[in-house]
Amino acid sequence: MSQRHGIEVERDHLYGRARTWLRPRRAGWPMAEELLTTAPARVIDKQDKSFEMEWHALISGASSQLPLT
Repeated sequence: MSQRHGIEVERDHLYGRARTWLRPRRAGWPMAEELLTTAPARVIDKQDKSFEMEWHALISGASSQLPLT
């Protein structure tokens, strides 16, 4: 799309993203920006399998309430 409209593409090779600024942000207020960007087709689940059990133990155990004094 950027090639069709002659707009430069900004690539982030580390994270695999690309974006194109239709209206770049200005240095001062008020400002507006408009861009097109890529996004993954799906999100990878990063939660460990034991997270729910460990979180529940943490918030319901004796150490979940710190002393108020």
